[in-house]
Amino acid sequence: MTGYSNEEILQNFFSSDNKVQYINTSSNSIKKVNDARDSLNSSSQMKYMVSFDGSFIRYYVFCDDLLLTNQIKEWMSRSLGTSHTYLTEMRTKPVFKYEEMLLNRYSHGVIVVTQMQPSNIYVGQRNKQDSVLLKEDNVYIDTVIKRTIEAVNRRPTLEVIRTRPLGRILRDFYWSCNQCDGKKAFEFFEEIKKQELLDYRNITSIELQAYEAGNEWEKIISHHQLEHLLCGVVSLKVTELVLKAHLQAKDIDVDKLNQINWYELEDLLIDHQAFFLRKPMLKEENQSSVYYWKAWAIIAFALNITDFESHIPSIVPSEWLSSLLKVDRKKSASNILIESPLTRLVNADANLENSVELLKYGETCFESEIRPLVEWLFELPLIIVRQIKSQKILRNIFNQMEEVYYELFPITFEGISEVEAVKVNSPDDDGIDAATLIPSQDELQPKVKHVEKHIESWHDWFCGKEKALSVSYEYFREWPIECFDALAVLTAIEETSDADVIRNVLPHFLKWIDDNLIKPSASLWVVLLELIAIDENKSIITIELLHELAERCLTSAHSKDEYVRVVEGLSICLEDGLTLHTLSKFIDVFDLLYQHTSLKSQNLAVTFRDTMVVFGCHNWGKYTVSQRVIFSEMHYLLLSYEFSPPKCELEHEQKVDLTDIQGVVGIYSLSESALMRAKGVITKYCPKMQIILNSDKTNTSALTNMVKKSDRILFCDRSAAHQAYFAIKAISKNITYVNGKGSTSIVRTFFDSLS
Repeated sequence: MTGYSNEEILQNFFSSDNKVQYINTSSNSIKKVNDARDSLNSSSQMKYMVSFDGSFIRYYVFCDDLLLTNQIKEWMSRSLGTSHTYLTEMRTKPVFKYEEMLLNRYSHGVIVVTQMQPSNIYVGQRNKQDSVLLKEDNVYIDTVIKRTIEAVNRRPTLEVIRTRPLGRILRDFYWSCNQCDGKKAFEFFEEIKKQELLDYRNITSIELQAYEAGNEWEKIISHHQLEHLLCGVVSLKVTELVLKAHLQAKDIDVDKLNQINWYELEDLLIDHQAFFLRKPMLKEENQSSVYYWKAWAIIAFALNITDFESHIPSIVPSEWLSSLLKVDRKKSASNILIESPLTRLVNADANLENSVELLKYGETCFESEIRPLVEWLFELPLIIVRQIKSQKILRNIFNQMEEVYYELFPITFEGISEVEAVKVNSPDDDGIDAATLIPSQDELQPKVKHVEKHIESWHDWFCGKEKALSVSYEYFREWPIECFDALAVLTAIEETSDADVIRNVLPHFLKWIDDNLIKPSASLWVVLLELIAIDENKSIITIELLHELAERCLTSAHSKDEYVRVVEGLSICLEDGLTLHTLSKFIDVFDLLYQHTSLKSQNLAVTFRDTMVVFGCHNWGKYTVSQRVIFSEMHYLLLSYEFSPPKCELEHEQKVDLTDIQGVVGIYSLSESALMRAKGVITKYCPKMQIILNSDKTNTSALTNMVKKSDRILFCDRSAAHQAYFAIKAISKNITYVNGKGSTSIVRTFFDSLS
């Protein structure tokens, strides 16, 4: 919104083609100008002015709120009726010269009510403007507008807050974390936090994961709630995150032991030493856990924990462990490793003393130990349970352990008989009269127990047979591959009556598929894409998921019909998901589909023409340089002719000369085809720019030369994780990361980096 004073607007509006002039001495003109001045200076949100061009009278109503302006337009259209003598419209571009300043200030649009067929009220009075302005029709319109504005001013102030479902926000959050997009992850964390639906333990865990996605390791280590979190039930994710954060904060490479500053690392570990003295509950057979075991071994060595090496699992190479133990450093005082008493506790006798010891350990255990501990408590005799719950401290610990347990596993309600409820030890054993142990009606209610055969397959999850109270990836991580039936999952998705069950955990499903190296057919990705496309609560993550599913489908063996279904899904998503914010993401999807389209296929070109081109014609002036470049290139690729922006946009467009830009840019990606396409586009617009490409997976002489010769590096880190990154980072710190995998992402990053 451009800032103009009210008097400047008045002088500009009552001039030019407007017959009601600012300097006119006629009584009616003076009245109209004064009325407009009073309206502009009033405290009312809605403002009101009148113009007259000699044939038509136009009434202008406007305010700073776009939503309220649209609502007023609808109200006035209904208040004025459907008579052909009135036309109500929303105007965003000036038609007359006197409208320019008004629309510059209220760029979102103003309401214009035009009185049509003026000949009925204007015959014989072509030079008598005052008479025309006082006709009954004019009075009627004026009265309706003023009455509408008064009604708006009298309306109660209601705060309307639109909140998204928590599961959908968590989906977007976890996807952002998987994509290492810390900025978006933290935005979704703030959205989750405002809803106040999660306890501090989960909120803190989510915040730490957001910092991890953004590589903000110092914020994890210095977080004010970290110590409190580590003193309670610690999840596997938090354990891995804390181990990684303490190494990454000092830029420690676990495979370069000789480069570690052990004294700095030891000082860093002091604040959370009690946590590191416990053997972490990491997976001992998964190769994905090797890094974290190495991280703990380095930390244990820095803290001089006695005999820690005997607790390192076999998945860690013995050569690496030997190299660690051979490192020569001045050791501090020895520390003793604290081992888990889990086995001893769950095998102990069911008495009050052992129960108290188990509860005290359960208050600060690892999350993976909760299940055997709580199930042992479930099997306690009723008399001991009552003794535990009669003490406030023990009762609170018991309840907290149950809450964590129910978050991790599905639950069911199984009734127990009255006979089972009163079955207790004899009086001789405990010295308590059994008659006093007859349960109350509350105690006879169904008892909550763990489902021994809880679901362990995506088919059952998507069918909605059970729903866990938590949807973190830890719940799905250990599901066996043998239980995965692609056809059953496909059927469950097609027949589900609760689509949110699928939408909310889609990032976890994709991660589980990748972790287990499963290659489903294209049909599965198509049905998931169609489900995402019709999602009513779209976000930028919805388009990213659409892109991911389309890529998985098209890189698998797929039929022509499946390709058409992907294009149709994109078309559906475009209907209400295309905005200036999502424009670049949609162009990335078009770029992906273009690379897999057949020569005779017109579906993609028609979709682009009917949606993206129409949107471009209306919003070209708002496009950034990068958006104009990639849009124009995609337009030419799909429609085979250059895009011609609207003339009205070209007149206001600020020309940006890219031909004089010089320099050397190195671009790295594992996709050679994407590199070549990106180079062609950049060279077309910046012919003096030298582009050096590389896609080597390791540190080669070609890679080193590219980095040394380049002024800056564009690095596609989404395409794969490999050693080339470390080679590039060791030579150049001027690295710009490409947010995507395709050529359009590279081009967009290049042009955005010029500004």
